[in-house]
Amino acid sequence: MFATFENHCRFTNYEQLEEYLNSLGLFHMDFGLERVRLALSILFPNGLPCKSAQIIGTNGKGSTAHFLASLSRAHGISAGLFTSPHLLSVRERVRVNGKQLPEAEWLACANIADAAQQQNPDAPLTYFEFVFAIALIAFARAGVKLAVLEAGLGGEYDATSAITADMVLFTPIDFDHEQILGNTLAEIAATKAGAVRPGQILLTAPQSPEALEVMRAKARVADNRLLKPSARQKFDYQLGLPGCQQSGNALLALTGYMQLAQKFSWPMYKPAIVRALKNTFIPGRMQLINPILNRPPILLDGAHHQHAFEALNKNIEAYRLRPRCLIFSCMSDKRLDAAISMLPAWTDGPIFVPPIANNPRSVCPQKLADRIGPKARPTGSLKEALHLAGQEPARACPPTVPGGWPEELRSPVLICGSLYLLGEFFRLHPGFLEPGRQNNTACG
Repeated sequence: MFATFENHCRFTNYEQLEEYLNSLGLFHMDFGLERVRLALSILFPNGLPCKSAQIIGTNGKGSTAHFLASLSRAHGISAGLFTSPHLLSVRERVRVNGKQLPEAEWLACANIADAAQQQNPDAPLTYFEFVFAIALIAFARAGVKLAVLEAGLGGEYDATSAITADMVLFTPIDFDHEQILGNTLAEIAATKAGAVRPGQILLTAPQSPEALEVMRAKARVADNRLLKPSARQKFDYQLGLPGCQQSGNALLALTGYMQLAQKFSWPMYKPAIVRALKNTFIPGRMQLINPILNRPPILLDGAHHQHAFEALNKNIEAYRLRPRCLIFSCMSDKRLDAAISMLPAWTDGPIFVPPIANNPRSVCPQKLADRIGPKARPTGSLKEALHLAGQEPARACPPTVPGGWPEELRSPVLICGSLYLLGEFFRLHPGFLEPGRQNNTACG
């Protein structure tokens, strides 16, 4: 496979590839699927050599994608996983059977992708499109049976829609990126459901009536049925991802795997389901890091829009937490006024507001602190904020519930507001990017 491109070698080392990707601009968007469709038609003239599932929505996309890939692997169905954004390295975006690709494989796949795009030199791929092409090439080279593809932004014009997936799973749709996707839920849902094509399995998590009506209309046009997981289905599995919202993400993924298993005669048995859901891990999703060297516990959550903050608020209440302080920052293009108003009620301590380094979309700490109110204190860096947070005393927590987190873990330093802020944390403490020194506890 890809023998036509074997002699193309634009990138001779991984540093060259990183430099090229950076030159494309991480946040640069150029809507339209023509470029990536042409590249993929050159790479895969007979279509993608595996089954595929596309994950679209506002919140829970990454979790649902990870659950689905984990379920596939646990049943012996090899899986490729494409997600975004990354926290430290772009290599996090592409996994084969749960593992990141070696740098040498990234180079090989990138050279193949570049050879394909060179056949249309006037329309080079964007950052997201180029990495997506690398992912599909890697999946084909590894011979995976299922490609799990998390959409980046929207759906209709997202690069992951350049192929017709066998199944599309819609996580809850809410307000986010309104300046691009639309100012109403109906407009946002229409953009996301624009990815629907005839012949697909369509599954959706619970949606607002406004969004659901639009999604059903899009499905009818494609002569498809929009299915929902059964409300009567008992779901009592232990999950590797804490958070009360994760049961809905896991149920959507499980229903998706069941549909694929039925259609393609794949195996399905309960011990594999139990193992898959229990072992799923993603850094920065209600990730509790136990106290280390007399430092307080730290709770990392990637909440960065209103829907995610509402879920975080429910988790704080359900786990009976009282953070000793918060570290918060966000992007300037997020509509977070309602979310920001929640912050002071979560803690009796200060709210430290650092800048997000090397990110032009980051809000100015002083301006953000002024919006938050008197508890907010701008800092010069995340490192300074962590130092100050480490000096804060634990707060009195509400009474715990049976099976809840131990008392010593229920007054953590809470870091939230942006995945890029979490990325800075992991740059300081990369050991926490993989499963290990954290305590994940099912929601009590």
